[in-house]
Amino acid sequence: MVNVRAAPNLDAWRPPVAPPTHSPRLADRVALVIVASALLSAIPEIFGLAACLEIVGRSVLGGVIIVPDDLPRAVRANLLRWAKRHPLDTISGPRPWSVLTLSEFFEPYSGLFARRAYSGASWCIGADLGRVFGLAAEHWGGRHGPNVDSWVVWLPGWGRQHADGRWMRRTPHRPPLWMTARRVGWQVEFAPCGKDQAGQPAGKRVGGRVWRGAFIDVMSLAYALDADRGASFAEHCANFGLDAIELPLAVTPDAAGAARMTEAVTAVHALVFALDAEAAR
Repeated sequence: MVNVRAAPNLDAWRPPVAPPTHSPRLADRVALVIVASALLSAIPEIFGLAACLEIVGRSVLGGVIIVPDDLPRAVRANLLRWAKRHPLDTISGPRPWSVLTLSEFFEPYSGLFARRAYSGASWCIGADLGRVFGLAAEHWGGRHGPNVDSWVVWLPGWGRQHADGRWMRRTPHRPPLWMTARRVGWQVEFAPCGKDQAGQPAGKRVGGRVWRGAFIDVMSLAYALDADRGASFAEHCANFGLDAIELPLAVTPDAAGAARMTEAVTAVHALVFALDAEAAR
């Protein structure tokens, strides 16, 4: 029983919004799948190698091996030779892996990450995304106020340090990442850009709204579907009938490391495709 002393004010009432008739599926957008690993024997941890796939659902468009900016030219040449000898199966036939530096991959205007995950408004998929972007970051720090449990991450070329030590956007149209640890996995989003110098809304807009990204951490999604909170990536794979492949924590920047990273990114692609199919049931 509800006792009402006066008629409710209906001025602010709005009819309920109908749920969408279609939820986006993995094959509805081009997506990036990315994994990263630290440099073996480096203390504290620094970026070692990463691998990335461009996908549409099950199909692969291309692949990239991402190397440190200061990698010696001879070592990069060896990785290029390995990439040509181990082509990737794509929808247009076998193609060699591309080899890009961190700065080339994350270049804020024409880099693959910006073209797909930000300005292209595509999915960005990984396992333990906080570690992936933490290793790749040029700078990171804690947020303040009510968001003290979150992190702000500046990707290579997206920010610059001011004289007072603060990190700010290099351009009004490229924000940092905000990351928050979940019970399993990470919540990742692009921070808002605010307004540019002319007072106009800055940054990417989708449907008139600020684009916050479409990041999928397969660890969070797998936990939501199999309820196995303590499972490793390999154990989540096994729960969905896939090969139990462990993600490498540290590698050497050579052919052996590249082989491990390409195996890992392929495993993440297989898992997210299985999760997409499971979620659609």
